[in-house]
Amino acid sequence: MKIVSSFMDDVHLEKGKYHAFSFETSYLLKLFKQHLFACFSNKSQSETQFLNVLDSSNNQIKTRDFHFITFDCHHINLAIEKDTINQIQKLLYHQLENNPNMVENFSLFQTQLSSFASGLELMDEDLSIEFQFNEKSIFNLIKSFEIIIEYDEDEYIPNYKVREFLIKSLLKMNTSQKEPILVISHPETDVGRKDFDFVISAIKRLDITTIVLSSQKDFLTAAADERLFLVNQYGEFYDIINLRKELKAFNIIKGSAPEELIRYIALMDFNMDYQLLDGEIKDFLMSNSL
Repeated sequence: MKIVSSFMDDVHLEKGKYHAFSFETSYLLKLFKQHLFACFSNKSQSETQFLNVLDSSNNQIKTRDFHFITFDCHHINLAIEKDTINQIQKLLYHQLENNPNMVENFSLFQTQLSSFASGLELMDEDLSIEFQFNEKSIFNLIKSFEIIIEYDEDEYIPNYKVREFLIKSLLKMNTSQKEPILVISHPETDVGRKDFDFVISAIKRLDITTIVLSSQKDFLTAAADERLFLVNQYGEFYDIINLRKELKAFNIIKGSAPEELIRYIALMDFNMDYQLLDGEIKDFLMSNSL
């Protein structure tokens, strides 16, 4: 599966894997997000600016065949957001209808509630008012519940834990078994440095095709060479694999060096930030840029 667009190189996505993107310009970042969301929402795109998803035979894939999940990590307290509450209510309703441990009790409750509603009647001379139970009755009842979220017996509930729960909930509700694609925008904005590795590992454990948009080193270098996309102002990708070959060929980096180290060097070169790099590596990168 690959993403083709009018404004950047083709992106090859590997099913079930973690992909990371960093953009040199805000304009390209905006274009990518705008057209990615438009594509998966089946919204119209212009002939000159577009983004589509193709299969291995270069045939356009119908995006309605995907279970598209997106999170923009900008909320101060995700646990109290309206969208979070709505999602929890939908999950509860889904569980009542599908969880084997709840279905029998729920069915009995529905029967009793329906019988109760059918027995209600208001009379005024020749006028009578009756009440009927329907599916909305249950959902409205669920909406009236107070939702209390706790985490590790602590008053503080990390956004990333709520987000992980919501993602897993949306995956559980994917009853049509569509292929899931998760897009997370700048997860570093509501995660402290000490929690970076935990959050990255949690995302990877989902085993679904994931696109992470970030400017932070840990979230970027966590992607494999072929799944880390450093996009310059012209929509071209930094060639990390070739950099690895060159550094090893000139014995600047030993063969036993951690894979993340090469990606870190590539990121520093992409950002033109050479201050913390070893002198030999810095000289090599700057000579290549001349």
